[in-house]
Amino acid sequence: MTNTSNDGQIDKKHWESVHICPRCACITNLSEIDLRTVTTGIVECPRCHWSGPIEIEIAEIDEAGEG
Repeated sequence: MTNTSNDGQIDKKHWESVHICPRCACITNLSEIDLRTVTTGIVECPRCHWSGPIEIEIAEIDEAGEG
């Protein structure tokens, strides 16, 4: 998806499968999740070290990799 902002800059956005940490809102792309995490269903946040069940969401991500 491509949008044009008020100042004429083009914002490129796309959809990705991600896990969003419920504690700190850190976004982890599904492609960055290792096989052990996928197998056990338990993910650890790289930022705050929260650990819990993985919840996959579809998020609109901009070019900078932020939701």
